[in-house]
Amino acid sequence: MAERIDSRFASHNVLDHIMGTEEAAGLWGISQDHVKRLCREGVVKARLIGKSWIIDKNQPNPSQPDHPKNWRNRTVNQSTKEA
Repeated sequence: MAERIDSRFASHNVLDHIMGTEEAAGLWGISQDHVKRLCREGVVKARLIGKSWIIDKNQPNPSQPDHPKNWRNRTVNQSTKEA
């Protein structure tokens, strides 16, 4: 039974789906402090474990206009609706 469980989860390494703030900063082109602020504010999917933020890799760049929690996107959409 143990062999079946190990082989079943071998291709699903959890560490392939998470990143730290340094990797996120490089990937998204923003500073590491900005990534931490986005984590604290709940803009990105992340968990604080001890003093380290663990971030889900499979999410859009929060600095992009099409990100659902980007305040700039909401401002643009509201101004276009009013016009």
